[in-house]
Formats: sequence, C-alpha cells, structure tokens
Amino acid sequence: SPHPPMFEVDTRIAIALGVGILTIAAHQAAKRRKAKALRKHPQEEQAQCPYLAPGGDAPIMTGVKVVELATVIAAPGCARILADLGAEVVKVERDGGDMWRKFFLEFEEGLTGHGSLFEASNVGKSSVCCQWDTPEGLARLKRLLSDADVLVVNVLQSSLVKAGLDYESLSAEFPHLVYAQCTAWGREGADATLPGFDFGSFFNATGMSHCIHQPDRGHNNIYPIGFGDNTTASCLVGGVALALRQRLSTGRGMLVDAALLRVGLWALGPSLLKVAPADEHGGPDGQGIQQFPPDYSQRLPEHPMYREYRVRDGYVFIL
Repeated sequence: SPHPPMFEVDTRIAIALGVGILTIAAHQAAKRRKAKALRKHPQEEQAQCPYLAPGGDAPIMTGVKVVELATVIAAPGCARILADLGAEVVKVERDGGDMWRKFFLEFEEGLTGHGSLFEASNVGKSSVCCQWDTPEGLARLKRLLSDADVLVVNVLQSSLVKAGLDYESLSAEFPHLVYAQCTAWGREGADATLPGFDFGSFFNATGMSHCIHQPDRGHNNIYPIGFGDNTTASCLVGGVALALRQRLSTGRGMLVDAALLRVGLWALGPSLLKVAPADEHGGPDGQGIQQFPPDYSQRLPEHPMYREYRVRDGYVFIL
C-alpha cells in the first residue's frame, strides 16, 4: 500500500476513548488468545504464550518495551506515562546527555545534574548514551529496537530520514514496531519540516492565545510551561495503546502521529463550534470571520447560563 497504516491523534482517538478502555480491551483479547493456545497445548508454560497480557496486580503496560528518542516535554512525557503504566522505557541521549537536563537548573538551588523540568518528564526510565548519527551509534540503537515494542520520537523529520530512522525505513526492518511520532506542525504541509514549541503551534497558531490574552498586555501572553506538551503527550499515549491493540490482531506495528497544532485545535473545538454559525451568516455586527478566534478576555454578554454569581456565603458560583 502506498500509504502506511497510521493514526492521526486528535479528536477521534486518545482522550475520547482513554487509555483505560483501550488497555482493558487489549487485556481481554490477550486472555482469549491465551486460553485458546493453552487448550491446544495444555503443557505450554504461561511465559511462552506470545499473547500473554499482565495479570493480577501488575500494571497494564508490564512487558512492553519502549525506546525513546526525544527531548523537551511532549514526547518524553508520553514515554513517562507509559513508564508509569508499567512499561520498560529506555531513553536514548547523545553523549553529554539531553540538553533539557540543565534547563532552568541555574534557578534551582541545591540541585545538580538535572533540573525539575527534566525529571518531571523522565522519571521511571533508564538511559543510554548513543550517537545515533554515526554508524556505530545507529547499529547500537537498532539493537535496542530489535526487541522493542514502541519507539517514541520527536527528532526533526529531515534528520530521521537522513539517518534511516523515519517510519518508512524502520517499519520495513522492524515490522512489529509501533512508531509514535510527535511533531509541532504535523508530518505533512508547508510547515512539516519546521521545529516548534507549544507556545507557537498549540497556543498561537490555533488562535488560543487570542482567546486568553490580557488586554493590558496586548498579545504578550505568558503561557503555562508545557501545558500543550502534556496535553499532546496524553493523546500520544492513547494512540500507542490503540496501536498495540491493533498489533494483537495483525502482528504488525503502525505509525502514530500526534501534532501540537492538531491537539490544540481539538482542545479549542467547542469555541470553534460556538463561533461557526455567526461566521457563516456574517455575524451580528457584519464582521464575519474576524470574530474568530473569540476573545474571552472581555466580559461576555449577559448570558444567564455563562456568568458568575455572588452567593450568601461569599463564594462565586459559575454556571
């Protein structure tokens, strides 16, 4: 097929379904396959059943091996959640360590080695140094991938293609591998080759920044650090769970693609729907499309179901 199997992670998957539902379905499918295998070969040991899912009190991702080739927050955050769920996660860093280790470290008195921002997205992982853009390093990385279930990556596509680490190349060599890729702008389109952070792709390009800007600051907003990254990380986890479930049926991995831009648009979805009817008819003031994105920094019209009320005990109640 000219188009590889692929999930684009946004409204259609991930948050809506949730990791819990997905992994429960995978667990039930594995139990059915295990029972069938043991009926056919009663003497077969439990550990030899290829479809065995963790049982008892084991975390749901126990037995899943993840290799992470990523930095900053979004993609490492995905791998951190998988580690929290029981997966074995190996973080691949260049010699000298991930540059994110020392981010803001100078502002955290008493800490050495790495800062809190790095730790928040990387707890529960092991780490190896590997110069994967050299022949020796690439061979070492591929040895890690040979028995891995998932690769989480956010390296620029051009660098991945140059090293032969893009999905199309690795899926031919490791057809079992779930390839979880996080980008700023998506894998296709005019900006696909560009790097980006959540303040650009998640907040500004979606129009979200206009919704939450402070009038006295113009457009110089201050955004919560990593807010769009962590939201996208959660979506990517859901896509990985779906892909692992699909692999139970097909035996093959697939591409899971999560973009900060798409996830930001999904998060802004209700606001987009709210302004769509007005834009379609030109809007009440004739401004049409200029009403988007909506500006929530100003007091909203006196809608009784969308405002705050002061009550007897002093608290504010919002409908």
